[in-house]
Amino acid sequence: MIQLLGAGLISSKNKEYRLSELFSLDLVDMARWWWTAVIGSDPEKL
Repeated sequence: MIQLLGAGLISSKNKEYRLSELFSLDLVDMARWWWTAVIGSDPEKL
C-alpha cells in the first residue's frame, strides 16, 4: 500500500483510500489493450 501511495496511484484522505486519476486512466488503457490484443475484439465495442 505504501508503494502505491508513494507512486501517486492512490490517495488517502480522512482515512479513505481512492484511486488517482492517473491510475484510473492506466486501467482503461490496459483494458483496451487486453480487449483488442488478447481477446481480439473490436475496440469500438468496448
